[in-house]
Amino acid sequence: MEYRDFASDLPPRHSVFYSLEECEEALETAGVHRSTRQLGKGAFRSDMASDRVDGVALYSDRNNRALSMYLEPRAGRVGLLVCRSAGEKLLADGEDVANDRLLVIPDGHGSDIVTPDLGGSDGITLPRERFVDISKALCPALSVPEDTCIVDGDTDGLHALRRTIVNLVAQPAGGPNAEATTHLVEGLIAWMGNSVSGFRPEGPDPRQRQRVAKLARDYLEANFRETVRMQDLCNATGVSVRTLQRCFRNYFGVTITEFLKAVRLDAAHRMLVMANPAEESVTSIALRHGFTHLGRFSLDFR
Repeated sequence: MEYRDFASDLPPRHSVFYSLEECEEALETAGVHRSTRQLGKGAFRSDMASDRVDGVALYSDRNNRALSMYLEPRAGRVGLLVCRSAGEKLLADGEDVANDRLLVIPDGHGSDIVTPDLGGSDGITLPRERFVDISKALCPALSVPEDTCIVDGDTDGLHALRRTIVNLVAQPAGGPNAEATTHLVEGLIAWMGNSVSGFRPEGPDPRQRQRVAKLARDYLEANFRETVRMQDLCNATGVSVRTLQRCFRNYFGVTITEFLKAVRLDAAHRMLVMANPAEESVTSIALRHGFTHLGRFSLDFR
């Protein structure tokens, strides 16, 4: 699928971004903190429509490259989103959540998301208190999850709610009215309440995979400027090389080598954007971020 077709359901009134930093700043206004790294080659583009009504932030975004990102609602807010993928696959904490499942992220928690190609999401964030109040009225058995979770349920109903988000952010200047937004929030929470049996508790294997993958990720982000050896990663995670590689690939959707390169390129890019050319050279920045082959760095960076 071409990107223009993938993003064609967004309203004409939307923003276009050509850098990860711009996207991250835009999502902050929607109550979502996102740190992003590009995994796929080529020029980056993201199309986004968003609005905020009566304390509820709504957004729809589409991205044209493979990305690794960490999403976390701002303090005191709960995030509900449907992840979109043109390739029918998108990982959240190692689970495929593309198109037909609801990702719920409570405040104080986050989710590691990997889009292998064209990807995006349609979602909302709302105050935790409002989530609790509506849940008590509509679904007394439903409460704010203690951690990030995935909800399976009526697919057609979820698709209808997702389209409602897109329709609401497409409203003329002034945004969707509070009544329509309230109906959307109530619909999403009611859908969750009817799908309580579809919550996916994590068994021993997913917990092990998540623990190992996150420990490896943390080690890479803390030590990417140095030479990273598999032995060091195995010591940091307490597992064998095969288990480490399998857990990392299953959770993040990429190899350790690919992820490490993305971390180094992202850090180098952000420093190059801020650097004073009179004081910092491209060579010094590349060397400081773990790149010893300058010709390969130039090709990878481009």
